[in-house]
Amino acid sequence: MKKVVVFIETNFTGLDALTYCKEKGYHSVLITDSYERFLSWFPASSLSKIDQASEIINVNNSNDLGELVSVLKKFEKVDAILTFAEIRTLVTAKLAKEMNVKHSNSQAIEIAQNKSLIRKILAENKVEKVSSVIIKDINFIDDEIEMNNLKYPFFIKPLHGHSSIGASVCRNDNDLLNYKKKYIKSNQDGISDELVIEDYLEGQLVSVETLTFAKGQHAIIGVADRDIIHDCVEIGSSFTLDDRIASLAKEKAKKILNCIDYDYGSSHIELIVNDEEARLVEVNTRVGGSGHSIMMDLATGRSIVGDCIECSLGNLKFDENLYSNKKRGASWQCFVPNKEGIIKKLPNIEILQKMKDITNVWFHYQENEKVEDLKSNFSWVVQVMAQGENREAAKFNALTCINYIRENSLVE
Repeated sequence: MKKVVVFIETNFTGLDALTYCKEKGYHSVLITDSYERFLSWFPASSLSKIDQASEIINVNNSNDLGELVSVLKKFEKVDAILTFAEIRTLVTAKLAKEMNVKHSNSQAIEIAQNKSLIRKILAENKVEKVSSVIIKDINFIDDEIEMNNLKYPFFIKPLHGHSSIGASVCRNDNDLLNYKKKYIKSNQDGISDELVIEDYLEGQLVSVETLTFAKGQHAIIGVADRDIIHDCVEIGSSFTLDDRIASLAKEKAKKILNCIDYDYGSSHIELIVNDEEARLVEVNTRVGGSGHSIMMDLATGRSIVGDCIECSLGNLKFDENLYSNKKRGASWQCFVPNKEGIIKKLPNIEILQKMKDITNVWFHYQENEKVEDLKSNFSWVVQVMAQGENREAAKFNALTCINYIRENSLVE
């Protein structure tokens, strides 16, 4: 009998998990409540991967535990339940527990998703202390700032959120005024109306990628650097970083996972690191999205989503050196225009694909489409993946391609 592997929604990363299951002969089941979400999240060239699923089940609400349990009753046995989508990590953990398959500690996920609560837990356990104040209503943000004696610069973002939506650095009164003027309650799934203001952390932004097999058993896949604009919008990354910065980040990531009792599954932990310490930005209890898994596959010679699936099925055992032999460097980078507007011209994809060591090219927008909201991940127009002898070479190859795109594009 084929192994039944269930996915609750998916993100860009999860599309490759469907392909992996097909290649391994597993029966993959994708449960979703909105195919339209996929149309807005994924480049058109990747949408065909959804058809790799053995079965797609449409539900009214993929965040409703009762409904999910009900639809899975049709299967004699479910062998694994996963998600690569941040918006469904919590319900997936609860569902997997209900169906008696390997699952994450749902309380750990709740802590990770609450940007204020995780600060409180880390401070109580003397892991680190970063000031955090919840803003329940933006109309009273000035009162909260005065009441809590908050000083510039500070970072503001949704209490629960993703994709850099609603995130910004405020360095002075003018920045705060602009934030309030432009603030619009998001209708995106997983974005809360409540906000949180935190200390602004100085240093280099990195992400630590891990796969946890049990409590305290964290296999470190590696550390990636991050390229950002507007202080918080990610537009690129390269893998793998291997220096003192990376060493500090790895140790801090494991401390954080242990502190919140995260006992199973992948994680993507963003940190700000300087020469002395690493400090948490946020914990995502899933594989890094936006091409991150493909970048790690190229660098490690392994399928990261495949490892997540095999771990869930009990076919992969813990080995802290599982990812110690890196093969090559890899990097993804994005073209984001300098202004909002209608895309009048983009370069030919075939030219980009032929550039040195470019492995993937994704057009998130097409000519004559409008690009706006340059302060979120939805501003990416073209994304490329490159490899190289090492991280630096891969990044150079990716940026060379992006520079060509910029020189041969027009937005008006």
